[in-house]
Amino acid sequence: MLNGRTRRRYAHALVLAGLTLLAGCKDPSGPGTGTGNNLPDNLRRLVVSDHSSRSVRVVDLDKGTVMETFSFRERPLELFAGGSQRYAYAVVREANAVYVIDGGIWEETSGGELLLHMQQP
Repeated sequence: MLNGRTRRRYAHALVLAGLTLLAGCKDPSGPGTGTGNNLPDNLRRLVVSDHSSRSVRVVDLDKGTVMETFSFRERPLELFAGGSQRYAYAVVREANAVYVIDGGIWEETSGGELLLHMQQP
């Protein structure tokens, strides 16, 4: 039988796994809109929160390395992906706050061409 803390950890892991799967299955909005998920497979980053710590990590999925770690005074309870898939939102209820984490990859259109931008998170 799992205790409440272990059950919550598994629930958070499943939610993150589900968000990852949903992000990978998102349909593009169409050519030239800049809002679809048109990034090459080797340019994916995942924002991960470990419920037992007070940090959120940005992981480079191609290299399998942690690119950046963000530390908080309180534990983030929930992590959400933004619609553009560039930003993640860490909800810290104890502080009544939401922190925005920039994943560092985004696309935009310029003169009908799709431009890919990359920077550190």
